[in-house]
Amino acid sequence: MNYQREIQIKRISLVCNSCRAKKVKCDKIKPSCSRCLKHGTQCSYTPYRNKQKSATVESLQMEVEKLKEQLSICSSSSTSSFETPFAESSVQWCDLAVPLCINGNWKCNYPPFSDLGLFARDRRLRDSIPELFHNDETKKKNELQATNINESLYKVLSSVEDLMKMKSLFLKTIWPHYPFIDVETLNYAFDQVKQNDTFIFPSTSAALNLVIIISSLTKTSQADFQDLLQMVHILEISSSPSEHNLAILLYLKLSATLSALSLTIRDNLSDIILSMALELGIFCDAANFKNRSLRANLWFGTVILLDSHYVDSLYIKDCAYYDTTPLSIRYQIKTKFITMSRQISNSVSFSELEYSLNTLESYYETEVKSQCEEGIAYHCQISLLSLKLNASMLMMLLEEGDFSLQDARVCNLLVDFERLSSALIVYFSRDEVEIVILNNDTVAAIKILSSFALSIALRISSDDHQRVSVLSKLQRGIREIFKSVQRCQADFGWLNIVLKWLSPDCCGGSSSWDRDCESLIFNDFGGQKPNDNAIGDLLFLTEDESSPSLCVSGNFKQQASSDFQEHLNFVDKCHNVSLALCDIQDVEFDICQFFK
Repeated sequence: MNYQREIQIKRISLVCNSCRAKKVKCDKIKPSCSRCLKHGTQCSYTPYRNKQKSATVESLQMEVEKLKEQLSICSSSSTSSFETPFAESSVQWCDLAVPLCINGNWKCNYPPFSDLGLFARDRRLRDSIPELFHNDETKKKNELQATNINESLYKVLSSVEDLMKMKSLFLKTIWPHYPFIDVETLNYAFDQVKQNDTFIFPSTSAALNLVIIISSLTKTSQADFQDLLQMVHILEISSSPSEHNLAILLYLKLSATLSALSLTIRDNLSDIILSMALELGIFCDAANFKNRSLRANLWFGTVILLDSHYVDSLYIKDCAYYDTTPLSIRYQIKTKFITMSRQISNSVSFSELEYSLNTLESYYETEVKSQCEEGIAYHCQISLLSLKLNASMLMMLLEEGDFSLQDARVCNLLVDFERLSSALIVYFSRDEVEIVILNNDTVAAIKILSSFALSIALRISSDDHQRVSVLSKLQRGIREIFKSVQRCQADFGWLNIVLKWLSPDCCGGSSSWDRDCESLIFNDFGGQKPNDNAIGDLLFLTEDESSPSLCVSGNFKQQASSDFQEHLNFVDKCHNVSLALCDIQDVEFDICQFFK
């Protein structure tokens, strides 16, 4: 009887959310009531929550049985393997949009400075390039047995002699830029790991984690980032707030591979870092602390290493401890960019956008370029150019339709693209060892350039006689960046897919010189031309990050990784043929300085 009553309660029809908000009568018709159907608004119903559950002995026994079943499942899974909270769920990238209800209408919010927002903001890119984002089904599931942690640690650690060299390299190249821990503590951590020229497993797990993370930073071991994440969780580093543990998490964040496109808007490691920093109160300048300088460095590192949308401006204003160290200067620059970025995001016109960008550019010229060291100035310049290109493109995308190469705004965007790509190439050609660490600014700049290039390529009319030249410029810029980042030992393989999509045949070219170029390209594969579906799967990445390969589906042969550069050179020749055909037809190319 009680069971039937419970079912009847769940079947009660409710007023839809729109009528409830307007406080009007609802006819409760599903899936859409008459009022919502008339006004064209989305009609949704909030599920009823039964607050009058039966308290009979039978219902309580059923609930106990369900709890026992759930407990048995949890117990069996915990004994078989350990799965960290860092594990990601298998979900489509389009499902990760944040739902917003505005005046009864549900919309999707794509954060403009996230990987998801960079490509989802352009309607033409949402369904065209899902292959850029690595699906979880293709990822290797990282599981670490808690009982096998010693075996994993032995695999990560090298010899004692290499360990000492690793510490010296860290103190020389990384620690001056990111002093999250004092030298005495660092030496003590290394001494705990080694004893009599042999490795031991210390009682202080934080010391061992510190050694492993430094090993990953200096690229002297084969430590996998996911394994490090799991070790940090197993040893309870992430759940025990302390200044030492926060330093370990910051170094782990510094060693994270940021090059891959992420489907998630926020990552758990950044959330843990921010939560621990706020719990420790390091954003406040407490003069009575003996380690005042170290606490300030930890907060500076938190703001610098996390994305701009993580840190609230309230905590930035409360921190008033500054000095002349490189980390403090970078913190001041980052906070300035965070403030200006939010102003730029709220711009509603090109005039407002231009004013904010000019203010930020003036700050760079007067206070950064002329007063800061070269490395900091390079970081700031890349951040400025990235922000300018991204914000300007975001404003242009508000206008639906194709882009005209005769539009001065489009020409300026192309000039900004070349300026940013040139700045990145110069930055990666520097000899400083710090370049091995890919920071948020440089990686974000590469992703912004790629998103911009794909949007421009899809929005240039196929009838525009300058289209091939523009695509060639965009492709060449992305290719040069791809060559430059190879020294960073990071996985930028998705840039190969961007290069493929920047080719005229993949961007819907229909002109005569596009067809000639297309025939030359496919002639290299035995004169066979793949169909439209095969073009979409033309290129994929091998499991080896360092050796990308070209693979043609169907009856086409797979090229070895050693032939990859030869293929890129061949595509360059094809573009040169295209430009030569344009010259024969007496086509003039005069788009600003971009074509000089």
